[in-house]
Amino acid sequence: MSKVLDVAEDRTRIMDNIERATIIELLEARELFETGIVELAAKRATEEDIAEIEAAFEKWGEIDLDGDRSKPDQAFHLSIAKATHNVVLVNMIELHMDLLQRTLSKTAQIPGRKSEVYEEHLLIVQAIKERDPVKAKLALLNHLSKVRENIQRNYIHV
Repeated sequence: MSKVLDVAEDRTRIMDNIERATIIELLEARELFETGIVELAAKRATEEDIAEIEAAFEKWGEIDLDGDRSKPDQAFHLSIAKATHNVVLVNMIELHMDLLQRTLSKTAQIPGRKSEVYEEHLLIVQAIKERDPVKAKLALLNHLSKVRENIQRNYIHV
């Protein structure tokens, strides 16, 4: 193999490692940030909020693997943020959406992942419906832990 090819492969490997580290750091930030949101949503959600969360969740579940999952996924996360009744948190989630899409694009094509995410999201919805902030936080942490595992398992090029 030529030196030029070696250098190109090294650069690709380095860029992959940086991107993976960035996504792992994003997941760490999401753990801190979104746990507070789901806890608050579980405490403050009105019946209308819960209906909106459920509708967004059902719409997300109807998307096939080839469809654009970004909009329904954004709507789902945004509906939970709106249930906090905190305008700052809603705006922060809206800003956060572009970053969230990086994670989604990395894990969307993993076989079987969509149905796993559906189940993980369902646990979050149920906890909010039950108005159980601790259960909501644990469900979110479980989901983000699975996302992290999938990123590490499928995108490690060291």
